[in-house]
Amino acid sequence: MAYHGAASADAEDRQARRLLRRAVAARQRLADTEEALGRVAAGIFGRCEQCDAPVPDVLLAAAPESRYCARCARAAAEPRTTGSRTTGPRTTGPLTTGPLTTGVAAGRR
Repeated sequence: MAYHGAASADAEDRQARRLLRRAVAARQRLADTEEALGRVAAGIFGRCEQCDAPVPDVLLAAAPESRYCARCARAAAEPRTTGSRTTGPRTTGPLTTGPLTTGVAAGRR
């Protein structure tokens, strides 16, 4: 009997965590959209925040909240090398949401 109660609580906990992750992701998408609307209002929508180059229309069509051109987004996602070891993606510099990057925190400063 105690087993069934514990299993039920575990399933409810997993469901709650899944719902929380979805809520956090939805809130992040909303924040990204609000930031993109702010860039539209400021007249800078479609310009890379790093190098001021135009963000390609195809990228904006796929992910209108994109803040960086493909070159700057790719450079931010490339692993860094220090000496003879690779340390993983850069943690400073431009990040973007959309097809070129992953993760909920992408595009936030």
